[in-house]
Amino acid sequence: MKQIFLIDYENVGLAGLTGISKLGSDDELVIFYSGDISVVKELLSAYKDRGVKISYECLSYAGKNALDFMVSVRAGYECRARSKKEIHIVSKDNGYKSALVYATKLNKNVVVDSYVNIANKKLEPAKIDWQSVLPESKEARREKYQKLLSATDVPKKYHEQLVSALMSSRTIESFKTKVWKALGKKNLEYVDAVLKCYGCVE
Repeated sequence: MKQIFLIDYENVGLAGLTGISKLGSDDELVIFYSGDISVVKELLSAYKDRGVKISYECLSYAGKNALDFMVSVRAGYECRARSKKEIHIVSKDNGYKSALVYATKLNKNVVVDSYVNIANKKLEPAKIDWQSVLPESKEARREKYQKLLSATDVPKKYHEQLVSALMSSRTIESFKTKVWKALGKKNLEYVDAVLKCYGCVE
């Protein structure tokens, strides 16, 4: 059955895309956003090459919960289409529950639910306490990050770039962006492993 993921990007950020490597050619992503996501667009273009349909919906009117309303309207629109499909709203916001119940009534053949990310797994809280690691020596920090990374299936040739990303990042969001850049379009299947390893998710 076709899956459509409605990504509330302002709510979940990059963490909401965890599991994207498992999508197939019948699946579709709709990214709802309001800020600059040029880096994300560039990286997701690799998935378009694999057949995943990706579209972007930019918020055109500022207001309280404006993006949530856009996502809800799209869910209702998809429900009215008579083809069988699964509609997944990717958000940590519990406010979608009433919309999901109503959307299901519109079309009994459609599965409508809410995920925290594409993989539908509750993500662990951040494993790195940035404040506690700052006082450590540079060498000790580098050694710690190298050990953590070696426990993943990420090829060794990317380790140095990823360790450097950790060493130079002061915020989790900054590190997530650097991970995507370091791995590049052809190695996106490793993004999930790196983000999970370091716990760089909200």
